[in-house]
Amino acid sequence: MPIISEQMLTELAFQREITLVAIDAEITTPDHFPVLKVVAPATGGAWLFTEYNPELGTLYGLCDPGLGYPEIGPLFLSELEELARSVDLEVEEDFDTNWQLSEYAAEARRVGRLIL
Repeated sequence: MPIISEQMLTELAFQREITLVAIDAEITTPDHFPVLKVVAPATGGAWLFTEYNPELGTLYGLCDPGLGYPEIGPLFLSELEELARSVDLEVEEDFDTNWQLSEYAAEARRVGRLIL
């Protein structure tokens, strides 16, 4: 069973399309607001996603596996699904925030973990 709904993947893919249009137009790429939050309470891992590339099967966002080194980048959806087979994940598809991804990243780097 998928851990992320098709509707959410479609929304994340749409945000990726917005980024690609900005890149093609050579304008500043958008600093999206995260729309998907995934937390692994038992391990301290947390992820905030803003985009999805269906061709590569990668999610893009702020990744904090709980090791003290949060970073912005891609994560294969298959890796997240594999993790979900061994660790309980809390998936929040209606995540609503006033912070853009870069703001979360700056705070996470400052304190060494993703603050939600």
